[in-house]
Amino acid sequence: MRWVNPEKISIIEPAIRGVEPDLHLIARLKVEGVPEFESWVAKARDRSEVDSLWREFLVRLFDGSAD
Repeated sequence: MRWVNPEKISIIEPAIRGVEPDLHLIARLKVEGVPEFESWVAKARDRSEVDSLWREFLVRLFDGSAD
């Protein structure tokens, strides 16, 4: 797995693709020195699960606990 130094992220926002119960959580990222890009984060059944997965993703990203 590749990991981005969170200190280099200037923009990060969630995007959702698909329809319930087949939602895909995407992170839109702008990292210093790299054009803006999207990265798949997780699959979810509904919007509340998307919200939970997004919060978990941010915690993992910014506390440095990448697997």
